[in-house]
Amino acid sequence: MSRAPLWLSSVACLAAAVALAIAASDTGGAVVVPESTAGAVPDSTDVRARIFALERRLEALAATAAAGARADAAPAPTANAADTGAVEARLAAVEAAVAALRSDLAALGPMPDTAAGIVQALADQNLFGPGASPAHVQRRRELWQRFLELAPRDPQAPRMLEQACGDLLATDPGAAIELLDRHRHSVALAPLRVDYLRANALSLLGQGDGARAIFGRLAGDRSLSEVERVDAAFWHAHTWKQQGRYDEARREFESLIAHYGADRRAEVVSIVDGARGQIAEMERWQGR
Repeated sequence: MSRAPLWLSSVACLAAAVALAIAASDTGGAVVVPESTAGAVPDSTDVRARIFALERRLEALAATAAAGARADAAPAPTANAADTGAVEARLAAVEAAVAALRSDLAALGPMPDTAAGIVQALADQNLFGPGASPAHVQRRRELWQRFLELAPRDPQAPRMLEQACGDLLATDPGAAIELLDRHRHSVALAPLRVDYLRANALSLLGQGDGARAIFGRLAGDRSLSEVERVDAAFWHAHTWKQQGRYDEARREFESLIAHYGADRRAEVVSIVDGARGQIAEMERWQGR
């Protein structure tokens, strides 16, 4: 029931810790670009359409083959066996075609050597979603990092850094911190986003004190909006919960609810509801 930080709404792929089969996945953080010039990445949309059509043929042929097998079990003219064999041959041919198309679709190809080529490559939805292979996961991370090396001042670089760090949080928060430290001075990522990424990584690494130091500073920073400060206070409490220190977490969540429970601003209502949900979850865990 964990509530995502407000700034994560600007990231289209994370975490996590992150929200992603070819036919059902969304962009999962892929950079949307205009239709590109020919060359770098095959048009996966057309390939997927062909796969879909072939799979429908597979279903029909499999049903026909099964019906033919049932017919063979009973006395039937010799022609039935020949017909069934022909259908099975067609079925095998379509299966081979589907396998070949999937292989083509999954091919990673060479690493682009320009920022524009990387943006084009990241538009490939096969790099994202729950169906992404380990090779595809690794490739998208390499693409993000290569873009940051080639074009740290590009307007898209802050989003790339945020996506890359967010992608690492669930599996390797230490690597997320290393990536952030490597590029945070050359890439114009907003300080608040840098703080959230670092605090989330520290929390996932079990370094609750370090995470709370950041969230506590943000919660008291008058240069931030009140909603941003309330959000930071929520995550300060949440770090106690992550460490299993439920009494401390409950006290802070209850304090937040007491101060802002009557606030009707949509963002604050969402944070307060999240705090109530966190308390309810801890009570279930403790059998209360």
